[in-house]
Amino acid sequence: MNIRYLLYKNSKLSAAALGAAALGVLFLAGCGKKDNTTNPKDYVLTVDFDPAGSGVADLDPYDYKNGDRVTVTAIPKNGKYTFVGWTGATADTANPVTVTMDRNKTLTAKFSEKFALITAADPIEGGIIGRAQIDRASDTAYYAPNSHVALSALVNPGYKFLGWEGDTTLAADKALFTCIVTRDVTFTAKFQQMPRVLIGTTDGGSVTIDPKRDYYEKDEKVILTAAAKEGYVFVRWLDSKGVSLNSSNPYTITIDDTDAKLTAEFGPSPQ
Repeated sequence: MNIRYLLYKNSKLSAAALGAAALGVLFLAGCGKKDNTTNPKDYVLTVDFDPAGSGVADLDPYDYKNGDRVTVTAIPKNGKYTFVGWTGATADTANPVTVTMDRNKTLTAKFSEKFALITAADPIEGGIIGRAQIDRASDTAYYAPNSHVALSALVNPGYKFLGWEGDTTLAADKALFTCIVTRDVTFTAKFQQMPRVLIGTTDGGSVTIDPKRDYYEKDEKVILTAAAKEGYVFVRWLDSKGVSLNSSNPYTITIDDTDAKLTAEFGPSPQ
């Protein structure tokens, strides 16, 4: 066989093989390019919180296609925070907010810390604490910084208001005052039970009290007058333990912090 023919034949086969291979590569490359135009790229929306742990976000947690519009709602945690606005993918203050995906994006929900305002009555039966937030109509356990809150000590019958304990640097010495909340604060309204005059008698008479009221102020003067029935005479005044106090009639007492408890003792008239 002619050697030159063999070389020519082999060279034609090689060229054919190379041509087929080249066409295959071009075909695959063309297919790959077509796929890229029909499958848009996935994007990720990351939501952060400032300060950390101050809230959560409500959105569909999956990868997004180019042009997807994603609605995100910021939800404060535990009522201790209030939503301020967004940073990152948008500087909007709307809540919820909508973000259009055209790349990977990060959205940060900014919250402002609220402050607790705790009130108490001491003793608890002495009264109740009224509160009204001047900045808003609604009341709440937590308040935004610099909220104006009106506090009032409402006294129950038989008690009087003494003053406030706790964060007294923010409290006035009055039953009604306005607090500007700049931190967690506690106010305790101190009440004191007002004294009473409790008079008993033995058989043989009665007692009049001047002035006669349900409750009295400390250091107030009260006049007690014993009146014996026919056949009896007034003998003396006894304290709550039965110890003799005085035999004057009328008898003037000075009210202390506690109830005044006395008994008017009467005895039979001498024959």
